[in-house]
Amino acid sequence: MKTFYSLIKIALNPSAGDNLSIGLLLQDKNGIRLLFSEDRKRNVKHLLSSNSDIIDFLVKQLESTVNAVNTQLKQQKGKLIEMPILLNSEYFSYLSKYCNGLLQFSTPSFIADDVTPEKFLKLFELLIDKLPADLSKSTSKKDKFNSTIENKLIKRVKDKVHTHVKFDNKIMPSLFFHIEIDCIGLNGAFVGAKSLDFSKSSQTLDTQISHFSNLITYLSLENKKDILKNKFFLIAEEPLKIETPEHKIWDGIQKQTLFKVINPNEVGQVAQIIEDTNAGLFLK
Repeated sequence: MKTFYSLIKIALNPSAGDNLSIGLLLQDKNGIRLLFSEDRKRNVKHLLSSNSDIIDFLVKQLESTVNAVNTQLKQQKGKLIEMPILLNSEYFSYLSKYCNGLLQFSTPSFIADDVTPEKFLKLFELLIDKLPADLSKSTSKKDKFNSTIENKLIKRVKDKVHTHVKFDNKIMPSLFFHIEIDCIGLNGAFVGAKSLDFSKSSQTLDTQISHFSNLITYLSLENKKDILKNKFFLIAEEPLKIETPEHKIWDGIQKQTLFKVINPNEVGQVAQIIEDTNAGLFLK
């Protein structure tokens, strides 16, 4: 499935071709993402006061349709035969040409890259409007988290070990899951690190931590290494809210032995171990 995005527009004067973009829709292999600018929606409703209720209705209908499609995509994963999805690039190409109503869409634009949630928000800011304060603050925090790891760890070890490695059955045929590791090397024992954002849902955190633990075990067994001699690290920040499922997971991983939990500002110790042990590449 090709990744594409389409601008969601409201026609202010259809005969003159006047319109205003109020939202962004993006579809990739993981589903459809949708985000509207509340400020632009208010502006459009002010300009088209007689149609303000219709605009709210159209937005809710589109959100409902997208939710239904995402549910369908999740249900189809792993099935041998997949049903065609209505909201594809061909459908939006059709809408961009022939939809002359109040709600309109731009011609799909394709992206030859994986679009992370952070990239989607940056694309929204570039094409539609500034982010709401809560989303902007969250994005800024994630950017700082990622840049700290990149500057203090990845740049220091990228010529020595594997960095930003995606483990899946293409790399290891018997692996039944996929997981991304920030860095990993080998010299007698493994040394590696994975970053994890604890603002994600408890289900996502549980899955990622389980996959990380399983990968450590798998690599140790596959390469006949003593699992207790490995030096693996989980890079994360403690959740702010206490008594939440996410914080319970945080508490639960502090005493396990497969990896050590460290703060992003402590990643220099991972680089130091890689340098001290002369860890290197091992994947073909």
